[in-house]
Amino acid sequence: MQQTPNITMYAQTYLNEHRGIEESTRSLTALVVRYLAEVLQDKPIGDITIGDAERFKNWLLHKVKKTSANIYVKSIRPIFSQAVLDEEIPKNPFAAIKLFRVPKRQKIRIYESWEIRAIVGQAPNMWWRAIVLLGLLLRRGEVLNTTLADVDFRKGVLTVQPKEDSERLGTWRFQPKDYDTREIPLTPEANSLLVTISCELPDRQPYLLVPPKRYQWLMAHRDRLTHATRKCPIANFNREFHRIRKRAGIKHGTYHDLRRTGITMLLENGLQPHQVMQIAGHSQIETTINYYTATRDSLLNQARTALIGATGLEPATS
Repeated sequence: MQQTPNITMYAQTYLNEHRGIEESTRSLTALVVRYLAEVLQDKPIGDITIGDAERFKNWLLHKVKKTSANIYVKSIRPIFSQAVLDEEIPKNPFAAIKLFRVPKRQKIRIYESWEIRAIVGQAPNMWWRAIVLLGLLLRRGEVLNTTLADVDFRKGVLTVQPKEDSERLGTWRFQPKDYDTREIPLTPEANSLLVTISCELPDRQPYLLVPPKRYQWLMAHRDRLTHATRKCPIANFNREFHRIRKRAGIKHGTYHDLRRTGITMLLENGLQPHQVMQIAGHSQIETTINYYTATRDSLLNQARTALIGATGLEPATS
């Protein structure tokens, strides 16, 4: 019987034949294949057993947490499913293994209104003020890949859209999540900040929120930029955000929690889930309903006050 190709060779063929795979998924798959080849010494794909798959799953715990290990295992399954269709192997060894049990999602972190004001107030410059305000509706990659052509200052509207790798335009390739193009409203403050920033942009720099020196470096290395760098072109982004948050007197929270907060605000203020879904750029309505309908401390206090007013019952005094 002819020997099947090794995992690295077969995975490369798989990725070459499936050009429609989203770039982030492609990068993750390539990483997991590299790990699998390392653990199994790049053995032929037809020789990989369920035991090998279990061993690899457990090995992943030396690299990542259980939640990420489950994602890695699920990312490798399609390759072996294709191998079954190609009659390279009789069954998918990764289909039978059970994923790690992980705790249910923790309470979603929602910033209070005063916390948002404090974070904005501690931003070191107008670029970071704009980054914080835009983060109330946009993902980090969408914020940092905003160009001058994306903003209609007169209408106060920002369009999230793909970018091409173009030396002429001075852009690198960027694809929003879910291949989505959408419009979001800008608050007057955010719009004003972007107007000021646009007036100070160096010639031929289209990106509004990438520091000029950093932009020059990125363009000089554009051919070698990784997907992660194009998605987050500002170095040490998270570290700087956490510095701002701590200066604001806020103990915990992430940049993405701003987006969770903004979308929760839209729902709390009467927008319908299908409307919020469109603004947020979610591909499924369940994400909008299940993930972002969180309660904040202020909302709980309002509910408590409403119950006291409705019942007329005050705490007993001794």
